[in-house]
Amino acid sequence: MSSEVSTQALLDSMTQTPTTHALWLNTLSFMEHIGCRKIIKSQNSERLTEMVLEHAAEEARHALFFKRLSLKVKPDFCKTYESQFLILGENCEKYFQTLDTETEKFLSNQTLESLKLSFLTYLYVTLLVEERAMDLYHTYQKVISTKKLNLNLKPLITEEEKHLEEMNLCLKKLDPDFENNRTKLSQLENQLYATLKSELIIEAERLSLQQERDEQQLTATQA
Repeated sequence: MSSEVSTQALLDSMTQTPTTHALWLNTLSFMEHIGCRKIIKSQNSERLTEMVLEHAAEEARHALFFKRLSLKVKPDFCKTYESQFLILGENCEKYFQTLDTETEKFLSNQTLESLKLSFLTYLYVTLLVEERAMDLYHTYQKVISTKKLNLNLKPLITEEEKHLEEMNLCLKKLDPDFENNRTKLSQLENQLYATLKSELIIEAERLSLQQERDEQQLTATQA
């Protein structure tokens, strides 16, 4: 499958059945949780600012938001982040870890002091992930409306847009080579996301086919 598959194709695959959709929503919750966890672990606790704490709190709240949507789509199903309740959870975590590691490696070539390197890495990774989230969530809301699913991402989108604006303003102030660095790091994120997106679509299709076979077997057994 081509790495150029669209976000629309990804979301169509993820909303084929209630079970796959619940798994997908729980996976989004897991990814927001990873974001929260990485913020806390990556920043020096003595230098945590209101902005960083607010961002960590937002990520935790968004994780809860998607968890509740998952349980709304299929109650009493995805209660935890165990692998059976995620769609390629390890692959999703690898996307974050690789983006973080490669961003830090790229910025480390610019002779920054360690604290500034850590903070700029946090800002850039956040910027890249928020830009990706905007593309994903806006398209997701359209899919939800088209399929008449009883879900609403608009409040979350508003918060993400506000935070993305903060990241842009902060980076423009702190990094004199912002535009150039942003372009190069965006290319890196595009490659990582294209790989993950293709993997997710393949897995969603596999899950939907498996669920269809299971339902057919159950029907045959009950006949």
